[in-house]
Amino acid sequence: MKILHIIFTFRTGGAETMLVDMMNRQAALGHDVALLIINDGVDRNLLSTVSDRVEVFHWPRRPGTGKLRLALRLNAWVRLRHPDAVHLHDPKLPGLLRGMDRKLVYTVHALGLSQRYLRPTVRQCAITDAVREDALRQYPAADVRVIPNGIDIDSIRRRDYERLPDGGRFRVVQSGRLDTATKGQDILVRTLGVLSRRGIRDVYVDFIGEGADRGMLEELARQEGVADRVTFRGLMTRKEVYDAYADYDLMVHPSRFEGFGLIIAEAMAAGLPVAVPVGGGPYEVIDRGHLGETFEPDDPESCADAVERVRADYPMALMRAELARSRASLSYSLKGMVDEYVRLYEELNK
Repeated sequence: MKILHIIFTFRTGGAETMLVDMMNRQAALGHDVALLIINDGVDRNLLSTVSDRVEVFHWPRRPGTGKLRLALRLNAWVRLRHPDAVHLHDPKLPGLLRGMDRKLVYTVHALGLSQRYLRPTVRQCAITDAVREDALRQYPAADVRVIPNGIDIDSIRRRDYERLPDGGRFRVVQSGRLDTATKGQDILVRTLGVLSRRGIRDVYVDFIGEGADRGMLEELARQEGVADRVTFRGLMTRKEVYDAYADYDLMVHPSRFEGFGLIIAEAMAAGLPVAVPVGGGPYEVIDRGHLGETFEPDDPESCADAVERVRADYPMALMRAELARSRASLSYSLKGMVDEYVRLYEELNK
């Protein structure tokens, strides 16, 4: 099958990481896979993880410029390739492609994405029920099915199921772009301050990733008096991240706005206990609180309560983590995700 993926920018993020895994597996299965990146903004390290079997095209362009010219070029170029499926990864892309809706699949990667450029004849795939409901609120006529993101579970190091936290250090991790408006890392720093004021000073937080808000978070840690217990580990390769999860005691993902939360599925696959806000994609990923700890959104006090509950009964947290690992294997496998998309592509060609 000839599959063409199209995306505007290609920087490190959950959607882009998922796309790399999807394309690599599709190519390994023998499909003819190509990727078109339209705009500037390419992470060369991420691009280097794309399989040599995937044909990559890059059209450098300043975002928002030359829309008519882009539309004409894109339509002509796609038609010349004669793909069986055109998989789009940005909500504006359907507005550029015309007359080929029966070949189009658009994945809705986040909450709150505009449906302005969508048409009922474009097949949509939401990464969670929450994302599907959000899309249908905007556009009730849309054809939206749910295909959860998948991860390469076998590549994630498993945490020792019997290992309890070190008595003098309870290690918490959060991974992702340092973007507090979306990911809410400031909530976790404030949570550490709350715990400290409660007399709990054995909790340490590591942030994996980089972003524009690192300086603000470092200053906030100083203001909260917890700078000695916050570590910024910076960017790490996927392999390094997948190896690191098993060294921690808890993953806390205090996101304000998240459609799925790929790192939650990754932590589950590692057998690492997780804590997320009530509502949204991550809450759905942990089966609405049955497979992990929860707290009220944007609330450091509630988040601190959740951390305390995990610390107080860690054997129970490990039991839930083991159930969560089973769910990740069944519901969030890369194989399952790719198989679902290939079946959808085949439907387009009947």
